[in-house]
Amino acid sequence: MPSDAAIAWAAGLFEGEGTITQIKRSRAFFDLQVAMTHTDEDVIRRFDAIVGRGRIYGPYLPPSHGDRRNPFWRWMALGDAGHEVLELLGPWLLARRRAQARRQGVVLDEEAQQQI
Repeated sequence: MPSDAAIAWAAGLFEGEGTITQIKRSRAFFDLQVAMTHTDEDVIRRFDAIVGRGRIYGPYLPPSHGDRRNPFWRWMALGDAGHEVLELLGPWLLARRRAQARRQGVVLDEEAQQQI
């Protein structure tokens, strides 16, 4: 189990870089998608190790990958794994991410929110 400090770090990163949406899995079925893209592989791997769910994809090169463009990695958790990540990070997330989760049908425990 990761420490509270590690979870808080992961939540802060997700607060700034993450997204909560739905992905179409079939014609009639949508699933929760919790994702984040980052150009620093070590950062995304640390996040993945802390949350313990999801998968890292990449590296990818941006469509216009001139000398000033860095490769990026994408971390993603779908369905139940996405719910578990949000439960882990939830106490540290702020109003913007909580609202984004609610729009996707995920209600985070308000009482568990950390005092920042």
